[in-house]
Amino acid sequence: MENGDKRMFRTNATILPRLMNCNGSHKMEGALAPFVSGGQEGETAKYAAAMLASNSATPDKLRDVKAPNGFFITDEIIAHVSEYVTAIRQEGATFNQVNCDVSFNAEKWHLDAFADHIAFSGTTLYIDKLAFGFGIIEPENNWEMLAYAFGWWRKYGMLFPNLETVVMTIHQPRASHPLGQSREWIIEGRKLVATYGKSICEVLAAPSAQLRTGLTWCRKCPAIARCPAAREASMNAVDVSISAQTENLTIELLEYEITCLEQAKAAIKNRLEMLENDAAHRLKSGGVMQNYMMKSGLTNRKWPDGMTAEMLMMLTGKDLSVKKLITPAQAIVAGVSETAVNAIARRETTAPKLTRVDPSKLAQRSFGKKGN
Repeated sequence: MENGDKRMFRTNATILPRLMNCNGSHKMEGALAPFVSGGQEGETAKYAAAMLASNSATPDKLRDVKAPNGFFITDEIIAHVSEYVTAIRQEGATFNQVNCDVSFNAEKWHLDAFADHIAFSGTTLYIDKLAFGFGIIEPENNWEMLAYAFGWWRKYGMLFPNLETVVMTIHQPRASHPLGQSREWIIEGRKLVATYGKSICEVLAAPSAQLRTGLTWCRKCPAIARCPAAREASMNAVDVSISAQTENLTIELLEYEITCLEQAKAAIKNRLEMLENDAAHRLKSGGVMQNYMMKSGLTNRKWPDGMTAEMLMMLTGKDLSVKKLITPAQAIVAGVSETAVNAIARRETTAPKLTRVDPSKLAQRSFGKKGN
């Protein structure tokens, strides 16, 4: 957590899930930086999305342009972002804003909150988050998105007193998920304020010292290598893997054991990654470990920066350039009708693999039921 003023407790909505799920993390070493799904590519995608959604640029104008973070906007980014912008458009919305600042505070704390997109139409508030990374993010009980919704209500609620429903949607164009690239969670407006908003304010005002491990918030925590709760969880995970039953299992026990081992695998992976990073830092600083050392390798060969096909032709006497087709998604962005692309292109079925699913979500997808 960042504390510019000792009297002011300050944090960011993107890292709020760690604090809400593990109150004691605010006392651990290491400040958790604001998190962007997809890293630098994710920041570039968000910039491109904001430019397209606000009609500040067209896809052609953005292609191969360098974003403010120094990364170039590729055809892949434009293709995915164009679909996202189409999905979030709310015709006739009385409030419609990208990069919406809904930060809020109290006497002793401040929460920075900048939502990718917020719209209000009729009696419904729409919160959209573009997640460009491959790690799965779910909208259910997503404290980051709940903070955006609550922050909007605190800032604009007096202007729109007829709020009845909140729809929070995650858009993940590159992540593979059994329920698709866009997934939503719907709650009542009164529950947003009375339950979730109240919880956010209470935790920010007086977080407890309790440490609690979890697959999502532990993954990026800078204090995991020194966290007693994470250490206990990883050791318990080893016990689970060692004592796993091998005899014939009922289908119920089989499902239960797979779930336990998935959690064990994630706990061990999270802690091992952080310990390896810690060990690398110590070795670079002059520390010595009997069985480990820092060792550099070689990357695959690549042509020097600035080398062109024409220069290689002169040097080797051979044409080393490759002409390749653009992807179907890029063809749509280039102006080819989606109907024509669908008629020509094909999608192959991948080999089936065991995938964990939420039965309630599958029911919602199949029968169109909405839950609170």
